[in-house]
Amino acid sequence: MYMINPTLNIKLYQNYELEELLDNRLYELNDEAILRLLSALESRFTYEEAVNSITSIFDCEKEMSEDIFKTILERNIFIEESKDDDLYKNKLEWIERNWSPSLLHYVTSRNIEFQDIGSDEDKEIASNHYKKLIREKKAPDLYKNYINSSFISLPKSEFKTTKDFYKVLMNRKTHREFGEVSLDINEFSEILYMATQDARVIRKKVSENIVQNPNLYTNSVFTCNEIYLYINNVSNIPPGIYHYDMKSHGLNHLNNLPDKSAGYYCYGQPEIENANCIIFISANYHKYMWRYNHERAYRNLLIDVAQLAQSFLLAATNLQKKTFLTPALRDSELVKLFDLEEYIEDIRYLVAIGN
Repeated sequence: MYMINPTLNIKLYQNYELEELLDNRLYELNDEAILRLLSALESRFTYEEAVNSITSIFDCEKEMSEDIFKTILERNIFIEESKDDDLYKNKLEWIERNWSPSLLHYVTSRNIEFQDIGSDEDKEIASNHYKKLIREKKAPDLYKNYINSSFISLPKSEFKTTKDFYKVLMNRKTHREFGEVSLDINEFSEILYMATQDARVIRKKVSENIVQNPNLYTNSVFTCNEIYLYINNVSNIPPGIYHYDMKSHGLNHLNNLPDKSAGYYCYGQPEIENANCIIFISANYHKYMWRYNHERAYRNLLIDVAQLAQSFLLAATNLQKKTFLTPALRDSELVKLFDLEEYIEDIRYLVAIGN
């Protein structure tokens, strides 16, 4: 018995393409006959059933149908039901565990063509690439601006860093209960400023020097992330929904707190209900795509978000605050809550902070 390769992915955009994830191969189809063949066959079929279907759909003689079947089999579009191959079994596990979209990204993002970097020639190639990008399509803004929202300036940071980083690292724990004591606005300001210091410095450097040095785009980590806040109990700041302005170190008021509890937005996890503030870290996909024109960059974008989340955890722990984090979020609901443009910007991580 035979079956259609379960790792097969069909792309119908512009050209008809088959992505075969078992051996990681891509086939462009000249016509749609192969698609009709795939839809005509049952989940399991015999050699004779496949050949008869090919004969009917391709309108050819049996001998040619047998040759077509052989070619399809060699290219792993059809496979034997009893296929006993470790690589196949390993990939099939992803599908059986409902990880098919992740398998598609993991396999196809390994196909990227790359060049080693480091030499002057490599830097010149990168520079010309970014100059071309800037000419053909305007570089995205480094800062998100709100024109009509009320703005709250935050106290200047005093950088109350501890000398014992090891102690901060060892004290970093996930807490599931928060007290009712208000978070002081100065400590709140300190946490925001310290956690985003790298992002602030990088954005400033890029914005001031990018014309002279387009290669700065190769190290513009955190330039595609925004910080949103769900504030419950911070002194001198009304409860509400806010956006953090890194450039001006202040808050843009976006809305009042919603009727739904904070826990609702992370699938009912009750741990964050009494947190003084909840930080939501977004990723702007279109900004990242502008700079990285390949799907592998999605891996890096998730790492950037996690790295920024870690900065918030350490900044809060440094001031003896409790923290909780989770990426388990109601994506579509958060897009509405923060009035984001869907499929352009999305919330990827949550960090709750409190006393």
